[in-house]
Amino acid sequence: MKQRSLLSSFAAIMLVGCSLTPTAPDLSDPAKYVFTTDVAYRCNAWQPAIPTVGFGLFDVFFADPGSEPSQAKIQAIVAAGGTVVHRFKLNGVRVIASPAAVSQLNADEIVGVRQVGTYTVQVGVGLTAQTDAQLFTSLGGTVTWAATAAPFSLIGSISDAALPALRASAQVRYVEWSGPVCSLSRM
Repeated sequence: MKQRSLLSSFAAIMLVGCSLTPTAPDLSDPAKYVFTTDVAYRCNAWQPAIPTVGFGLFDVFFADPGSEPSQAKIQAIVAAGGTVVHRFKLNGVRVIASPAAVSQLNADEIVGVRQVGTYTVQVGVGLTAQTDAQLFTSLGGTVTWAATAAPFSLIGSISDAALPALRASAQVRYVEWSGPVCSLSRM
């Protein structure tokens, strides 16, 4: 009888322990899911290797036209077990998800987030004149490449919060996400 009672107690402890095992991310603190090294999923491959974590904080970008991900893309993230924690003001989202799940999203670039409060995006910007790059830097952007002849454009990084002001300028023809476009390789 003592052995049976001990076995019952052990089974009860195991059941309680199993019910406390997280099967979904704890959304109260996204900082739990940041990466300490660079990790990315581009063109169907993890670089340098698939992260060995249960869940991570990822920026997911799609090369599809539009200023934000379609509802179908958001539904695919949720169906894969991910949780959207930020929608960028262009075609991307920040999610908490498993590395295996995000690699199934048909995204063009997935980057492991290293700093929670930073929402910097890589963009391509069409300009009306070469001198209009000053607008980009005045909004806190960093230019990594600029065309020196018409049609004028630049590539750089800028805060997600600055995108509406950038788009509102008469000096700007377009603003879009700039990264590897892998969609053709998936056909």
